[in-house]
Formats: sequence, C-alpha cells, structure tokens
Amino acid sequence: MQKMTDFVVRTSLLFGIVAALIGWVFFDGKVACSIGIGLGMGLLGYRSIVRLTQSLSMEDGKAQGQKGYVVRYTMYGLILVICAWMHLSILGVLVGFLMHKASLLAYAQIDKEDHHGRAS
Repeated sequence: MQKMTDFVVRTSLLFGIVAALIGWVFFDGKVACSIGIGLGMGLLGYRSIVRLTQSLSMEDGKAQGQKGYVVRYTMYGLILVICAWMHLSILGVLVGFLMHKASLLAYAQIDKEDHHGRAS
C-alpha cells in the first residue's frame, strides 16, 4: 500500500504542477490556483480512503464505509462551494481533481504491466 501511495502522491503532484502551469500560461493565476485546490482536494480524499481502509473492522465496516463516504463527499461539496464563492474556476478545480485520478489510472496501468510482464 505504501508503494502505491508514494507513486500516487508523486505523480499527482507532477500532473497537477504541469496542469497548473498550463492553466497559468493560457489563462491566469486564478485558474492555476483552482487546479492546485482541486489537486489538494483529490489528495485529501485519497488520504481519507487509505485511512478508512486501514481502520475498517469486520463488525462495523459497512457503517464506517458509509460514514467515510458521506464525510468525503461533504468535504468535496464544501470546497467547491467555497471556490465558487471566491470566484475561482470550478472547472479548474475539477481539472486538478482529475489530475489525481489520472495518477491512479497510471498506477493501475503500471501495476498491471508489472504483474503480467506485458500490457494487456
């Protein structure tokens, strides 16, 4: 799990920095900031999921999972509302969030190649 987390954090930051630079060059600093906020939102959500999976119990796992889900999506909604209130780019926030998701897809692809010795 630690190997995956290290990879995901590093590649999320790399993808996010590249996206923020592109947003800054082609748009403005608010877009770059929005992308950074979205990336941070994705990383916070990922950290929440990792913590949850490490603390699940057999007796109360379903309730714990549901509570974690509600808390995480409430946090996402709150961040989006605050960004809209501050007149930041909601699309930029979503792009930053997607940079984190892209790192998860990259890890899944690399991990699949490692296990099978080839891309399938």
